[in-house]
Amino acid sequence: MVGDQQCWRFSEEDPSDLSDPDSLVRKTFQAIWHELPRVLLGNAMFCLLCAPAISLAFANLLLPAICLAVITVFPAWAALLAFEDKILQGSATTVRDLLRAFTRVWGRSTTLGLLALVPALGAFVALPGLGAQRVHWTVWLALVANALSLLILVALYVYAFPLVAMHDLSTGMALRNALILASRHLWSTFGMMSLAILLVLGVLYVSSGIAFFAPAFFGMFSVSNCKMVVQEELSRDSANSDV
Repeated sequence: MVGDQQCWRFSEEDPSDLSDPDSLVRKTFQAIWHELPRVLLGNAMFCLLCAPAISLAFANLLLPAICLAVITVFPAWAALLAFEDKILQGSATTVRDLLRAFTRVWGRSTTLGLLALVPALGAFVALPGLGAQRVHWTVWLALVANALSLLILVALYVYAFPLVAMHDLSTGMALRNALILASRHLWSTFGMMSLAILLVLGVLYVSSGIAFFAPAFFGMFSVSNCKMVVQEELSRDSANSDV
């Protein structure tokens, strides 16, 4: 059963009350403000773990950067979410906890990252074709297919990474539940993807300094959003079982 407690492995002792989007936004902003030093510290550690892949990208070594990102950026993202989950719970947490989370989720988050490697490499191969005097239709088809694949993966990642980070789900179970959550909670999924796009645009067109806060900011909302939709699923299943 999709919403089964054993499937979700969601702790009912979690004190967070995120029963609606308004509550989610308000309480997440409050948590960010009150725990700003720890949020920024987690973001700094995330940036540090991502630095090797980002350095390769700036050196125009895109293929090595993409491959290195799979084993560094994706696990660092899951570790940051685990760190911020503790912050939202009001638990004491340190950088050491983030590094422990990095090793704990490394294998599963790397596997999730490998899924993005296929369309990313496909786009990397197809993009040079746009420089031709006459672009063949297969180039456009490949780029559209890769873009759609990445879009679907991003929608799944909105839930898969928090589920791995917070509930220690296996990769397969996280993807299965992520697909269910993404399809059942379309507005939440659209809202998170829109927030991600706005932050990326802010980094590109407003100030690159936003990048030093954007991951932690988005991560806090990602964790809160996942908590909210999982609570809704568990409440729905509980109501159905009482009928």
